[in-house]
Amino acid sequence: METILEGLPGVTNFFDDIIIPADGFDNLLSVLSATLERLRTHGIRLNRAKCVFATPTLECLGHKIDRHGFHKSDKHIAAIRDAPQPTTPEQLQLFLGKATYYSAYISNLSDRTRPLRDMLLTDPFKWTLDAEKAYQDIKEALISPQVLMQYDPSLPLILATDASKTDHKPLTQILHPEKSLPTLCISRMANYADYLAHFNFDVVFKPTDQNTNADYCSRIPHPSTRNEVNKLSLHGGRNVSEEDGIDRFALHQIQQLPVRAEHIARETRKNPHLGKIVQELEAGRNLARIGYKAPEACYTLAANCLLFEHRVVIPSTLRQPILDDLHTAHIGIVKMKGLARSFIYWPGIDSDIERSAKSCVECARHAHAPPKFSDHHWEYPKGPWGRVHIDYAGPVAGAMLLVIVDAYSKWLEVKVTNSSTTEATIKILDELFAAYGVPTTIVSDNGTQFTAAEFKTFLQRSGVTFHKFSAPYHPATNGQAERYVQTVKDTLKAMSTTRNSLQTNLNELL
Repeated sequence: METILEGLPGVTNFFDDIIIPADGFDNLLSVLSATLERLRTHGIRLNRAKCVFATPTLECLGHKIDRHGFHKSDKHIAAIRDAPQPTTPEQLQLFLGKATYYSAYISNLSDRTRPLRDMLLTDPFKWTLDAEKAYQDIKEALISPQVLMQYDPSLPLILATDASKTDHKPLTQILHPEKSLPTLCISRMANYADYLAHFNFDVVFKPTDQNTNADYCSRIPHPSTRNEVNKLSLHGGRNVSEEDGIDRFALHQIQQLPVRAEHIARETRKNPHLGKIVQELEAGRNLARIGYKAPEACYTLAANCLLFEHRVVIPSTLRQPILDDLHTAHIGIVKMKGLARSFIYWPGIDSDIERSAKSCVECARHAHAPPKFSDHHWEYPKGPWGRVHIDYAGPVAGAMLLVIVDAYSKWLEVKVTNSSTTEATIKILDELFAAYGVPTTIVSDNGTQFTAAEFKTFLQRSGVTFHKFSAPYHPATNGQAERYVQTVKDTLKAMSTTRNSLQTNLNELL
């Protein structure tokens, strides 16, 4: 249904329910006509009794929608209001499910339902005073007349942000809509100021403790303990309160590696290419604008080390020790790559990991053989004697047996011969072709009697179109004949077959 209605302005559906909103009657008629024509084109018919047109209110999926916004459905509110107190865990789960469905109308729902959710963990189920208070609180919230209003662009919009290493109070002056940019930052801030000039706004500074809703998204909570050596080496003696969350994240990533953070930072600066990138970032330049391409254009600087997304960029001098550490447990290429993608990066890291793992002598010594390919199946023949599988069995009771199987009917022929040469094989098959006709395809193994030029000439002269061979050292590809070879040999062995009784026993078997 989504595909059918695609492109119709404002038209939405939930399975076979279609909703067409409009801000006026003429607009409604236009969209409705286009929708009905689209449905007619695809052969979809509507039930007139279930259709409602030009209604100011609509109930759908437990909500009532009107010009004021979204309300909870009246019948759902009545059901909640008249519902008895839950007496079993199942009844309480139903109530919590209803509350969760209307969670958009209830602030702090998780905290307010905590006493009720705790009751589900107790045995036996017992209603408590705290549960009763929480139950009545949620019930009152559910039956109260809250309305979810649509976004109104004409009203003021407050945007709370936090994306800097320190609380940038100077931004209130730098980006002030009525003041010019300071000389010191005009080269770096001109583009931002030019873009913001198209808007009517005020920049208001709020300290960290008053901006926690946005501050939490950009900063990691301070840990209770910190390695003093790393703290001094990474932050140059800065106060702990000045540490940035990105720095702490980078430090956490580096602590998983077999090299120290200051070692990575030192080798990064020594590297001619990476050292230049570090200098550009420290100068506040945008890497993409000064000519760097992805992924280098996405590098950032944290804890004096380069980061690509969440991964530490490793200079060339430290890559081999890290590869050795990744391969310590001989976990294989796939797991090595997965582990590396969590912590480290350098261009060509996947190729280096593959080369490291493939060159490991111990991994090669203990590697398992590749699994057998078992997805190939012979196409089923269109009629009897269309494809015939042949193979020799024996010696059995001093003789060789030529096993011939029709792939269509599973008809089995077993011919006794004292020789398995090409000449003897041709003689047997010539008799069978005279009795049953010439097959389209012959399937055999790579025995010399079947690969000989004389046998090939015989098949061409007889009218056999295709001669297919099984894969070398994989007899299962001629499975029809191989299976019957085993069956014939096992059966004759169980019958205690001798040379004199061989033909008699074969006749009984067939």
